[in-house]
Amino acid sequence: MLFRIRLSFDAIIKTFILFGYLMFLTWLIGTNDIRLYINPRYLELTQMTVLVLFVLVIVQALQIIYIKKDNHCHHSSRIVRNWLGYIPFLVSLMLAFYLPSSTLDAKLVGTKGFNTGVIAVSEQALADFAATMQQMPVIEVTDENYINVISALRLQPEKYVGKQITITGFVYKDLSFPSSELALVRYVTFCCSADAVPSGILCQINDEQNYSIGTWLRVQGTLALSEQQNKTIPLVSVEKVTPIEEPLQPYIYP
Repeated sequence: MLFRIRLSFDAIIKTFILFGYLMFLTWLIGTNDIRLYINPRYLELTQMTVLVLFVLVIVQALQIIYIKKDNHCHHSSRIVRNWLGYIPFLVSLMLAFYLPSSTLDAKLVGTKGFNTGVIAVSEQALADFAATMQQMPVIEVTDENYINVISALRLQPEKYVGKQITITGFVYKDLSFPSSELALVRYVTFCCSADAVPSGILCQINDEQNYSIGTWLRVQGTLALSEQQNKTIPLVSVEKVTPIEEPLQPYIYP
C-alpha cells in the first residue's frame, strides 16, 4: 500500500480564517480602535483571545501537510459542504477589513431612542454622589462622573435648578423638541457598541440652528426645568457654546 504526502486544503482555509481574525484583533488593539467596539475593561480578555488565536493558528497550520494512503475516494460532497460552511466566516472577515472603523453617530439616536430615564446605577452610589453634587458650585460633567450626574439630574431635577453646569456631547435634534432646544448626547456603552444607549440632556440655546446634528459642543449654562411628554426633566439654559473635535474616547463606559 502506497503513502503520499498531501496538502489539506481544508486545513489551509481554516488556517487562513484564524490568521485573518488574529490579524484583525491585533490591528484593532495596536491602533486603539478596539475602544470603538468594546468596554476597555474587557481589553485584557481580548488580548488573551489574541494569544489563543495565535496558538490555534499554529496548531491548524501543522495539519496542512499530512501523509495519506493512496486511494481514489475524494468524498466530493463532504468537501463541498465544508466549503459552504466557511463562507460566513470568510464574508465576515472581508467585511471586517473592508469597512472602516467608525463611532456611532447622531443618526442612530433616532433609531435607538434618546434615553430620558435614569441610567442603571446603584441607589446608594447615586445617593452619595447626589449629596456631593448639591454642594458643587459648578457641576463639571466628565467621562468619569457622566452617568452619576445625568442620573441624579433626571431623578430629582428640581434640586439643581439654578446651578451652573458644564457638559460635552454631540448635537441631536428631534421633531418633538421646541425650535430653541437641542439635546447634547453621549453614547453610554456597558459591554460593546451593540448595547450602546444614547443619553444626554436638553439644552436651550438661542442660535441652535447654527449647530448641525452630530456637531460636538462643550456648553456652559444654568440648570432649569422643562416639560416633555408629561415629565419634568432637566434643561440647560446655555450661556456659552464652544464647538470641539470629537473626543478620542467618544463613548461613556460605566
